[in-house]
Amino acid sequence: AVLNARCDVSGSTLYVFRAGHKERPLLAKPCKACQALLVKQGIKSVCYSIDGGYEKILVSEFFKG
Repeated sequence: AVLNARCDVSGSTLYVFRAGHKERPLLAKPCKACQALLVKQGIKSVCYSIDGGYEKILVSEFFKG
């Protein structure tokens, strides 16, 4: 979706959700290749589901430490 966007996505927040049994949130953190793509495209932050909830992270934090 980020690669096919028809507008500038830099500075945006990306939301990723994965649902399990009975719509329970499951881990949907972007993989390393997707993380690199998000950095390259200028996405500011990602909000993704984790087991039973969600987490938000700045894309600039993906490759630190």
